Amino acid sequence: MLTMAHSPVLATVERWRPIPGWPHQASDHGRIRSIDRIDGRGQLRLGAPVTPYLDKRPGKGYMYATLIDGQRRRNAAIHVLVLEAWRGLKPGPGYEGCHDNGIRTDNYLANLYWKTKPENRADRERHRLEKAVTDTAVVTGERSQEAGFPSVLRLALHRRLFVTGDKTPGTASPPSN
Repeated sequence: MLTMAHSPVLATVERWRPIPGWPHQASDHGRIRSIDRIDGRGQLRLGAPVTPYLDKRPGKGYMYATLIDGQRRRNAAIHVLVLEAWRGLKPGPGYEGCHDNGIRTDNYLANLYWKTKPENRADRERHRLEKAVTDTAVVTGERSQEAGFPSVLRLALHRRLFVTGDKTPGTASPPSN
């Protein structure tokens, strides 16, 4: 079940467009599905959602999907498939599919763009710096109203309550002095 935490545009209707050259579609919500078609043997193949999988190699973390059309197979990053369906094929050899918010698993169309490699590197640096500032604010106790981070005292108390609690599930002992 989708919740507001999973979907920044939950209230909108999911729209679908064909992925160029494949009997598949990509939605503006970042999902992939095959379409009804007649295969190479003349049999009807009903469309179905394509199960995404996470690339767990170090430094990756993108969601992938496998497109199948008879003997052809394509393993592709979902953000690239969404961009191809909605914004057209890659504009040139120096372009990459980019996540505007830096979250590699957020494949909503509104978050995806074709950018050049230098632009993508600059984005990654921006995301790294934003994360460093956010992490520093939590450690130093600075309060960020936009992000809703707790003070260091609350964070420390929270950790102590749940780390030093007794072994009974769902219970925690008060901090000892």
